[in-house]
Amino acid sequence: MAQVTGIVKIYLSGALQRSKEGATLETGGKERAAVTGHSVYGFTEKVVPSKVNFDLAHTSDTDVLEINDMVKETVKFETDTGLTYLITNAFTTKPCTVKGGGDCPVEMMGDPAVEE
Repeated sequence: MAQVTGIVKIYLSGALQRSKEGATLETGGKERAAVTGHSVYGFTEKVVPSKVNFDLAHTSDTDVLEINDMVKETVKFETDTGLTYLITNAFTTKPCTVKGGGDCPVEMMGDPAVEE
């Protein structure tokens, strides 16, 4: 029986983050759209960036300003099933919001993910 992904580890430029349960990865890649007239003639493609969302456990040594300014980062999304995805040229899409209870949501986008 196959193992189902449960635990995910997030690395930013090689540093393991204190990510909480529920991290998500949109792998990005090619998005296709039909070209039609009186029938379907074919399709067009465009590149869609990858997107990673995760909550950091905010502590006194979490530098949210550094995270806000991240560009050209490498994000590693490592699953407990043995699959690892790399996103290069990643950047933070919006400033971090620190919430009571220790949550700090982070969203990053970059090149389409590749399997490591």
